[in-house]
Amino acid sequence: MKILKNTFTTLVSTMPQKTHSEQRSILQTLLSHNYKILETYPPQSHKYKRAIHHICLLESVTNKH
Repeated sequence: MKILKNTFTTLVSTMPQKTHSEQRSILQTLLSHNYKILETYPPQSHKYKRAIHHICLLESVTNKH
């Protein structure tokens, strides 16, 4: 899990250097990953709740683009 967190942090920190289309692509990838979690885990699980939280954050960022 730590590797994923570091990857996510690296991704977010390098976002400003990326082009608009690269940023949209990354956001879409992260969104689809989180939607897959929703399909995999039960609603009461911690992973499911975290995925909902991430989707909300990602959607708000995506809507600004």
